[in-house]
Amino acid sequence: MIKTVRLVAIWVVVGVCAYFAYLAFFGDAPSEGGSAAWGPDGPAVLYNLIWIAVLLPVLIAMRPKLSDVAKGILLWGGLAVLLVAGYAYRADLEQMAAPVLSALVPGYAFQSGTDEIVLTRSEDGHFRANARINGVSADVLVDTGASTVTLTYETAQAVGYDPASLPFRTPVSTANGIAMAAPVRLQSVAIGSVVFDEVEALVAERGRLSSNLLGLSFLSRLESYAVRGDRMTMTQ
Repeated sequence: MIKTVRLVAIWVVVGVCAYFAYLAFFGDAPSEGGSAAWGPDGPAVLYNLIWIAVLLPVLIAMRPKLSDVAKGILLWGGLAVLLVAGYAYRADLEQMAAPVLSALVPGYAFQSGTDEIVLTRSEDGHFRANARINGVSADVLVDTGASTVTLTYETAQAVGYDPASLPFRTPVSTANGIAMAAPVRLQSVAIGSVVFDEVEALVAERGRLSSNLLGLSFLSRLESYAVRGDRMTMTQ
């Protein structure tokens, strides 16, 4: 147990020394007023070299075996390589992870192209998405049978409307039968990178609609939308 703790301590000290050595000799280029921490280059390099001078005697006092030091260097070097590789290929990794997230996270729309997003069918058989309506996050159910985007009473309140002052005169068909709705014009509706401004919509009476519907007033403005298997692709 003591040997393991000592070995870990050696690795940590080696890693910290390597970190300050990197900062001293390969740190970020100073900004116009100098480095972020110290200003001119000189004090920053001196600061990091002092830390190395303090830590090296600690490392020597531990009397580590050369093999232990080599293991520490390999450990921290390997982690550095992984971090650099992850940063360099972050876009590719995000693209690979997106379909998995779409399947695991309800309503997650992943980017398939510059102006194209893909939704995955949820367990209830519908396509759902996390949209931003007037800049506010709201879950929507894609409904190709609905002529307009239709909001629940509560969502309308959340995105900035006062439903109590709206004229509920438009009949709409819902799962609970015929309900009255009020027309509004949404400032914006966005799903991922697909964004439309000035979208016609309806607000349903309180308690008459359980989900926000993404209808044709949004879908018809797409260049195309298509369903293939368990995926729906939307192209702006």
